[in-house]
Amino acid sequence: MKQTFKVSGMTCNGCAEIVHDRLLGVAGVKDVTVSLQNEQADIETEQPISIDAYQAALKGTIYSISEVNNALTNATPENATTEQNKLLITNYITAVAQKDYEQIRNCVKNDFKFYGMINYQSADQFIQMLKEHASNPATDIVLKNDIKALFANDNEVYVIYDLLTKNNMSVPCMESIKISDSKIASTEIKIDMHRMQQLIQSLRKEKTQLQ
Repeated sequence: MKQTFKVSGMTCNGCAEIVHDRLLGVAGVKDVTVSLQNEQADIETEQPISIDAYQAALKGTIYSISEVNNALTNATPENATTEQNKLLITNYITAVAQKDYEQIRNCVKNDFKFYGMINYQSADQFIQMLKEHASNPATDIVLKNDIKALFANDNEVYVIYDLLTKNNMSVPCMESIKISDSKIASTEIKIDMHRMQQLIQSLRKEKTQLQ
C-alpha cells in the first residue's frame, strides 16, 4: 500500500535525500519517494505502519512528518494556486542562497527577468552571475536567505527576507515576483542600501587587515 505524508523542514536536495534514507530504514517500508517541491513523501509499505514510526525515524533531525492536510486538496483553485506559488518562491529564495543552480532553473522561466542593482534578461545570465559570485571569495558572502514574510496571490508574490552573510551581518531585502505558467517570470529586488553599504565597508576593512 502507498501513503502520502507532509514533510516539513526540507530546503535542498540534500535534505530530501536524508529524509528518504531515514524513512526507507523503517521496518516494513518497501519504497520512498520524496518531493522537495511539494514537501511530501510517498511511502510504499507491505502493511499499514503507524506515523509514530516515521516520526521516530526523523527524530533528532530538523525534519518533521505529518498526515497530509486535505485543506489544500479541498481548497478552491485560487487558494490552491496561492499555496503553490508560496512554495515555488520559498524554494527559489532558498536555492539562490544555497547556489542550487538546478533548483533555480526549475523555478524560473528561460526568459526570466531580474531587476536589481544590475538587471538580467534570462535565466542563463542570472545563473552565470551567481556562479561568478560563488567563485570569487570577495563576493561569495551569503550564508542563507532568512524569509520573514511572504504574501501571494494567483500571479504575484511579495517576499521579505534577511540576507545573512558570512561576517555575521544581515541585509533586509524585499522582492516583488511575477509568476506565469507556474514558474517565475520576473523579480524586482529592493535592498536596504544603508545596510548594504555597511556590509561593503566591513568587507573592505577585513580585506585591508588581511593584506
